[in-house]
Amino acid sequence: MVIDFNYDVARAHFYYGLVLAAAGRDDEAKKEVVLAEEMDSRYAALLPEDKKSMVMLYGSWGMIEKVAELAVKNIERQAAFPMTKEDYENALRYEILIHNASNSIKIAEFLSQYEDLKDDMEIIIDLIKNENWQIIDNLD
Repeated sequence: MVIDFNYDVARAHFYYGLVLAAAGRDDEAKKEVVLAEEMDSRYAALLPEDKKSMVMLYGSWGMIEKVAELAVKNIERQAAFPMTKEDYENALRYEILIHNASNSIKIAEFLSQYEDLKDDMEIIIDLIKNENWQIIDNLD
């Protein structure tokens, strides 16, 4: 027996999370937003504005690991979240902090498209590839 998944239910959880966040009930809101994401891991239920809100919520809640996860999904073309350059920079800081070489390189390569970051990203990529985490950890 095949069960059709109702994506509207995932969207309803997401919107309920937005309402809870607006009411200042962040702990409950986080649970609803994460639940919506778990129910719809391909994000088919979310509109582009919803996806932008999800990134903003995760960032405002300090859940940079989730912003980093979404950044990598964007880069790998598994999702399409509207993200700012700053979102990607925060994602890179997080991946560097936890010494995730693969994701750090993906994000740094993505950020190298920005002319003002190109040289810095090339240096960071080189340091990561050579496993110079001690040097990277001491960068500003």
